Amino acid sequence: SKLIDLIHKTEPGDVFYLGGDIFDFLVGDQPVLRHEYSQFFSLIVDKKKSGVRFLYVEGNHDFHLDFLADEIEVSSESFSLDFGGKRFYLAHGDLVDQEDKKYLMLRSIFRSAIIRFTARALPDRAVLWVGDKASEASRNRNPRLLDERGPESLERIRKKFRRFSEDKIKEGFHFVVLGHC
Repeated sequence: SKLIDLIHKTEPGDVFYLGGDIFDFLVGDQPVLRHEYSQFFSLIVDKKKSGVRFLYVEGNHDFHLDFLADEIEVSSESFSLDFGGKRFYLAHGDLVDQEDKKYLMLRSIFRSAIIRFTARALPDRAVLWVGDKASEASRNRNPRLLDERGPESLERIRKKFRRFSEDKIKEGFHFVVLGHC
């Protein structure tokens, strides 16, 4: 994959930022997913040993990733990074739209201790099944690309991301890196 190719090109001293939604579904430390993504995890371990620093902000498709803490610096919200005399704000971006109360509620439920416990207690095939069904329902309910949602939705989201970025710049950041949509 292109991501694996990029990671292969890193060198000691590099900082590699992963902005969430790296996987369609990765919740907690599921053995079947560890196996499915073993190439990614092995490469991260090898590159970290060589001196590459990884920052991973959890997304809405990949969370409860504290099991990666030995290989990757993981945050559920954001990172601040000073690099080359500049301040960077790095986040997934799913918290930008504070008016989307349904999403914010769903996010808090998914990241709750109950879901963490449930994901650990259930057989990993059951967790995968739930994840697949949730992803399928989300795709059917919401167009994946912003331009498929119509110009009003696209402009609303652009304004929110710009306003959020402007506020972070006023806080002293030089660069704001967001994803999610």
